[in-house]
Amino acid sequence: MKLRVFTIFFCGLLLGGCQLFRGQADAMSGERLQGQLVQTSTGWQLTTCNSETQLPLEFSGQWAEALEQCTLEQSSGCFADLEIKPGQEPAQVTHVHRMQTEGRSCDDAEFTHLQIRASGNEPFWNIRLNSQGLVLQQPGQPAIALPYIQEQLGNGLQYISSQADHQALQLWISEQPCTDSMSGAWHALSARLEWQGQTLHGCAYYGAQHTFSP
Repeated sequence: MKLRVFTIFFCGLLLGGCQLFRGQADAMSGERLQGQLVQTSTGWQLTTCNSETQLPLEFSGQWAEALEQCTLEQSSGCFADLEIKPGQEPAQVTHVHRMQTEGRSCDDAEFTHLQIRASGNEPFWNIRLNSQGLVLQQPGQPAIALPYIQEQLGNGLQYISSQADHQALQLWISEQPCTDSMSGAWHALSARLEWQGQTLHGCAYYGAQHTFSP
């Protein structure tokens, strides 16, 4: 079990960059793409964020729940963050990170600098995590920047903890699908936050800086 300790870094609004890129190699070794996904008479089609390339896609049945975001009376489709197996047409989708019809999409300026983003509702909370630290945000309170320790546990579970400045934070990220209770957005990851005596639940997704274990 490897531990990594990171220094404090307050990451406000991070600078953006290209969101069509070669992702870190995971078990599928896919190419990560983002864009607007629509269902046409011939099948699913992704218009990528930057190049506006129109790419035919093929989804297996395991992604049926995620695709509901694009079929519930959404003629304009939805934003999709996914991975494909390149070199064939239609391209086979190997993994879906998230599907959403509102919120940040192609214009997400933070994505290329993130490892993980986790958030939940009632009460709202948001954690942005990169290689230099994490930032916790809650309504009506100043953002809190903390160093953290990250542990890779079994079954894809990640444990992130911080104890600094008399603050104790624990965050678990699991490979369990999650639907945002407010927006309805679908995420491939679930999150549980322990903070100031409260247990808060939410969803999460990996950013461009996350390194996938082979």
